[in-house]
Amino acid sequence: MKLVKSALSASILAAAAQTAAAIEITPYAGIQVEYHFDDQGGRDGDGGIDDSYSRIGVKASEEFEGFAVNYKFETGIDATGEGDNKILDDGTVRVNRIQITSDLGTFAYGLDWTPFYNAITWGVGSDRFLGYYSGFQAEFITRTSDTFFYTSPDLNGLQISASYGLDSASDYDGSTAKDDRQVAVTYTVNDNLTLAAATTNGVDATHDRTGYGMRYTKDAITATLSTQESDDGSEWINAYASYALNDADTVSAHISDTNSTNPFTLGYSHKYDDSLTVFAEYYDNDAGGEYPQVGIHYNF
Repeated sequence: MKLVKSALSASILAAAAQTAAAIEITPYAGIQVEYHFDDQGGRDGDGGIDDSYSRIGVKASEEFEGFAVNYKFETGIDATGEGDNKILDDGTVRVNRIQITSDLGTFAYGLDWTPFYNAITWGVGSDRFLGYYSGFQAEFITRTSDTFFYTSPDLNGLQISASYGLDSASDYDGSTAKDDRQVAVTYTVNDNLTLAAATTNGVDATHDRTGYGMRYTKDAITATLSTQESDDGSEWINAYASYALNDADTVSAHISDTNSTNPFTLGYSHKYDDSLTVFAEYYDNDAGGEYPQVGIHYNF
């Protein structure tokens, strides 16, 4: 009997070890630091060295027959050491979601980037620079917690994403995003042109928004043009373009007709390798502030 129990125990342990080995766990980190040349830059309005969205995180994934399960946790850190680095605070955690992908699409729950942000603000928008708030035109919830997400499979170039927030908190100021509903559609016309449209519906007029845009890529050129409008009368029109001088060096520019905080941006980046990128950027705002900055991104 002891021999049977020992054999059974060994079998269970072997199966558990095999299952654990099948789970792929990948920790990662990104150190992003910049230097502002005047006293208007930075998160605290001060010049000098400042953090620019540094983060640490972990990804875990396992594939089964017919579907895959993925988990991602990412939280912000202040690489300069000036912040509290309370990495588990609600206002610090950037992503905390679990998702299942199959032939039916991807289902997810938790805290993640919204369909509107992915399709409009980033996808066909100008949030493509490396500095803190450079080119940033969201002025809207970019991530929501307590949210169900769905992304369809690629349907001959057409992809649909949707989300529904329960009693979500936004990543902006902790305000509620309860019953926040979003739908985004992207259509890849060909290898060069992508079109996008999205709509949101939330707790008030600032959360009710529509967006449209396009992204064009050809050889070294990437260009986007997008518009956003909310029911409270706010409107954002953004144009972005970048040109890769070679495999390492890229110049970029952004301009907008808007009442936003960031209507004009210029940027240059140099990619030393897959880990290290250095950049120089300049932008102003509608209040007349100027924000020249240089920085580095290093990914572990």
